Amino acid sequence: MHTHETHLGPSRRQFVVDLAQTLIYVRGGSVVPIRERQRKSSAFMKHDPFTLYVYVGRDGTAAGRLYVDDGESYGYENGSFIEREFSFTSDSLVSRPSARTVYSAQQREYLEQMSDVLVESVVFVGVQARRVSSATITVGGNSTSNLPLDYGKRRTDTKFTIRDMSVPVGSDWELFLN
Repeated sequence: MHTHETHLGPSRRQFVVDLAQTLIYVRGGSVVPIRERQRKSSAFMKHDPFTLYVYVGRDGTAAGRLYVDDGESYGYENGSFIEREFSFTSDSLVSRPSARTVYSAQQREYLEQMSDVLVESVVFVGVQARRVSSATITVGGNSTSNLPLDYGKRRTDTKFTIRDMSVPVGSDWELFLN
């Protein structure tokens, strides 16, 4: 899954895979949240962190959404859920509440219960890594500088990772690429 090869379409390609592999294609311009820790069931993943995969489109932008609820009850009907919208343009990734988010007492309580669920890292695919020298994040007006960047094997690649963000999934934040 994590080859991040770019295929310009429309085209026809043939891939040889076995049962241990799954082919996943992501359209450029998408932000995909993933919980990467392997667990025996989704119930064990409830408080696992998220990694955001930002697949930058040809126009230099990306957008996506994350929805989280308890997965067990009908509490979402009363506001016990988190729904975030992510948007990337040029040099910043922004996390904001969706239009459906209304901060009721139930939603505030659920945000508190889920405050240990974090966005742990962001993987950018389609951004020239050599032009990014540092990253800063602003959460609630507070800025953190020099987040660790991992360029992989070569800094000339179009993929890099920002690690150790540790931002609560329900909070408003903005990540700046410098």
